[in-house]
Amino acid sequence: MKVENALKDQYRKLAKHEGYRSRSSYKLLELNKKYDIIKNDDTIIDIGCAPGGWLQVSKKYSGPNGKVLGLDINPVEPLIGIKIIQADIEDVNIVQTIKNSIRIPIDVVLSDLAPKISGIWHFDHERQVSLTLVALNISTQILKRGGNAVF
Repeated sequence: MKVENALKDQYRKLAKHEGYRSRSSYKLLELNKKYDIIKNDDTIIDIGCAPGGWLQVSKKYSGPNGKVLGLDINPVEPLIGIKIIQADIEDVNIVQTIKNSIRIPIDVVLSDLAPKISGIWHFDHERQVSLTLVALNISTQILKRGGNAVF
């Protein structure tokens, strides 16, 4: 087994053991430990939130009074204390949908989204860049001045 695959497997097992929905939870845990991105009582949105690992970390750091909203085109299993919206970020009304769901401005915008992969690198890369730009555009409309964004 390659070292990279072994590490992925290690984090997958750790995530399962600690109750996180994805191994990417540890990426956000490390980022927050180093940069203090999410604080107590923050309002947070995770654009492209499935399967919900970053939502779990966001709720942990924002505390009982923090507000966390997940947004994904795919269904996401509910999480206690977290609002989840199934919607397409490319919908022309998405910013209004967000504003109707959580107080604006947002303290933290997170997005680790990825498109479905076709296997054609050029197409997949273009789609990834396009979705990231859409998420960035959304964040400019909802993120408070001085807020944090992680893409």
